[in-house]
Amino acid sequence: RVEIVKGQLWALQRPMAAALLGFGWLLGYSSGDSPGKAKWKLGVSSRIRKYWPSRYSIFSKYDDGILLDDEGFYSATPEALANHHARRCFGKVVIDAFSGCGGNSIAFARAGAKVIAIDTNPSRLEMLKHNSRIYGVREGEIETLEGDFLTLSKEGRVQGDVVFLSPPWGGPEYKKSTAFDLGRLPVIHISLFQLLNLARLCLRDPTQGRVACFLPKNTNISQLKSLIPHGEQWELECNRLNGFVKGYTLLLNGCTLLLNGTAT
Repeated sequence: RVEIVKGQLWALQRPMAAALLGFGWLLGYSSGDSPGKAKWKLGVSSRIRKYWPSRYSIFSKYDDGILLDDEGFYSATPEALANHHARRCFGKVVIDAFSGCGGNSIAFARAGAKVIAIDTNPSRLEMLKHNSRIYGVREGEIETLEGDFLTLSKEGRVQGDVVFLSPPWGGPEYKKSTAFDLGRLPVIHISLFQLLNLARLCLRDPTQGRVACFLPKNTNISQLKSLIPHGEQWELECNRLNGFVKGYTLLLNGCTLLLNGTAT
C-alpha cells in the first residue's frame, strides 16, 4: 500500500516485493511501523539503506525537509562532530573544500563564520543551500562555489582564515582496507601532503591560519607521522561518537586547543 507521511510519498511493502510497485529505484530504508513489514522512502537507492537509521545523527532536523543524495548518507559528517569541528577550528572566513550537502558548512556558519562552500556537484550545492535555510543560516553567510578545490587553490581563487578538508574516502568500500593509504587519496588522486600544501595556499595569513582535515578511522597513523616536515607540529585527535571511533581530525598551524577530541 502507499500512504502519505508528512507530505512525502512512502511505499510500505516487503523488500523483495518492492519491485512489484513499479518503482525502479528506492531511496532509503527504516524499520516499518507494521510488524513484519519494511518502510522504503522514495528517493534514496537501496544501496544506502543501512545508513538510513542514522539520518538523524547526520542532521537532527532531517524531518524538516533535509535533502541528501546517496553519497550524502554515507559521507556527510555527523552533526555533533561537525559542531565540534566548528568549535575546534574557528575563523572569520572558513573554506569548506569538499562541502557536499552541507553538514560542516552549516556548523561553521552557525558558529558565526563566513563560509565558502566548494563542491564539483551543483546539485549538492543546491541541497546545501536548502539545508542551511532549515537550520536558520541567513543568506550570504554561506557562499557556494561550484568547482574543483584542487584547481581553485592552485589558481588562488579562494582565500580564508581556515581551510577545512573532508576529502572523499572512496565510498563505503574504504572500510575494507586495513590501512587507509595517504599516499594517493581516492577520487582526487593526490597525496595527503599535496592536499595540505594546496590548502595552505588558500590561507590569508599562513602564520596564523588553520588547516583541518577529517580522515577515516583506518588511517595509517605511521604513514601520517612520516609526512610531518622537520620543525613542524601536527595535532591528531581521535573523534568518537557514542563510544565508537568515527575518524581522526588532523590539525595544522594555529588550531585552537579547546576540546579533547570527543564530540558530545
